Amino acid sequence: MNMSVLTLQEYEFEKQFNENEAIQWMQENWKKSFLFSALYAAFIFGGRHLMNKRAKFELRKPLVLWSLTLAVFRRHNIHHSEKAEADLPALVPPHHCAPVLLTSLLVWGCSGRRLLATTLKTA
Repeated sequence: MNMSVLTLQEYEFEKQFNENEAIQWMQENWKKSFLFSALYAAFIFGGRHLMNKRAKFELRKPLVLWSLTLAVFRRHNIHHSEKAEADLPALVPPHHCAPVLLTSLLVWGCSGRRLLATTLKTA
């Protein structure tokens, strides 16, 4: 199979990256990761505790609309990228794209239809 080779160029910030300075910074600040992790966990579990007594938001309809919008936008982009594929080098063989599309259709088929049906019943 003939695969085109894509040459990657370094960005300017990559050329100026100082590895020794980065290593020194990591050695001096590694303890902060534990502090930020603890604060994050306290925020998540504390927020859950505070929000436990509040009424739930009814977000089913906006989420269905959001999901449908993403699906249409994705399909639109797939259609236009297939048109432009002839102009671009083949980085990924076409048979590798089929499982992604098939998987997304199966997920929509299993969960999306059920979600849409429940939403339409409650409307």
